[in-house]
Amino acid sequence: MFIVKPFNLQLFADETDAPQEQTAPDAKENAPEEEKREKTFTQAELDRIVKERLKRAEKENQKKIEEARTEAQKLAKMNEEQKKAYEQEKIQTENENLKNQIAQLEKQAQRTELSKSAATILQENHKITATQDILDFVVGETAEDTNVRIEKLVSVIKADRKAVEAERALGRTPKIYRTDHEKPSPFEAKLNKYKR
Repeated sequence: MFIVKPFNLQLFADETDAPQEQTAPDAKENAPEEEKREKTFTQAELDRIVKERLKRAEKENQKKIEEARTEAQKLAKMNEEQKKAYEQEKIQTENENLKNQIAQLEKQAQRTELSKSAATILQENHKITATQDILDFVVGETAEDTNVRIEKLVSVIKADRKAVEAERALGRTPKIYRTDHEKPSPFEAKLNKYKR
């Protein structure tokens, strides 16, 4: 009867190769120095960083205060009619900006809708999966422009597919090379008679 004893391979391993059992806290201790070391700041560095940030915030606030002061001085010099005209001009400028933003948002919404419809048309009618690059190429300013571009793209892709199929169809049958000591089968012998 054999008695099986555990065989400890660690006795034969080098000390550097021996794996060490690690628990979660030990894993952090064995991590590279850069990973376990956090960036520490001295009090002087911390004070310098805080001062720089406070200076930036103070400059921004001073700039806003100056703009408000300039605006107030302008309004103080104006009479009632000029104030009304100035306020009206200011409102018109804001309205222009808002109209421009609305126009841009409408244009983006229209482009998104055209992209969705173009992707659907390409997939359902022509079996072409539309990537973002294809949609960027195909989508135009209007639906008619987009449809014209889709037809051009489809015609180019079809022509390319047809050319690839024609090239593949022109393939040649590989020649059979055999050594002289091999005899052809009876069928090959009859076939070779008609080839020459």
